[in-house]
Amino acid sequence: MGRRDHEPEGLADICNQLLERNGLADAILRLSITRGRSMGGIGTAQAAEPSVVAFIRPPRPLPDSAYAEGVTARVVSVRRNPSSALDARMKSMNFLNNILAKAEAERAGAFQAIMLNHAGYVAEASTANVFFALDGELVTPSLECDILPGITRAALLEVASEMGIRCEERRIEPSELGAFQECFLSSSGVELVPVTRIDDRPVGTGRPGTLYTRLHAAYRDLVRKG
Repeated sequence: MGRRDHEPEGLADICNQLLERNGLADAILRLSITRGRSMGGIGTAQAAEPSVVAFIRPPRPLPDSAYAEGVTARVVSVRRNPSSALDARMKSMNFLNNILAKAEAERAGAFQAIMLNHAGYVAEASTANVFFALDGELVTPSLECDILPGITRAALLEVASEMGIRCEERRIEPSELGAFQECFLSSSGVELVPVTRIDDRPVGTGRPGTLYTRLHAAYRDLVRKG
């Protein structure tokens, strides 16, 4: 790769070529950037030009039942890394904490894990951001809660604002979870998926809520428009 390939326009061109060569109009595409070849060790003095690897695959959506009936979640003991850690605010390939969190949730019979940060506030799921609803308004952990600021999360906040739905970004105590009327997860891979049970308690009525339904439809419209 030349230097131009590392610029936004060059990376976009590589992504478009991958889509065309694989005949995919809808796909999951990941760019991974390393520090380049080295002679070994962790020193950076001998590092070469960064290496960029692009990976593409068809989407793997959840079963229709997950969106129609919701999934379960578990508040786990594995904590989200603090913002002072390098991988807390960037999409890195260090998924150890996320893997341990998801494994703990699965052992408890839950589909997804809800992680707390080291201060004890709700942070995010193992592979998604988390939103709650109360009296027609959204509540989601703020950036200071050591979350990864997901692309889908940002798009959803814009969509909600355009729809006139107020969203409060703040610290959320685990003790508040039983009071929320809705909960859903957001990520590029699953879009929005409702959580209808956290630990041993139903969320709201135990069914996907109206706010989730409206926002998921609006988000899909946004994606279709490109």
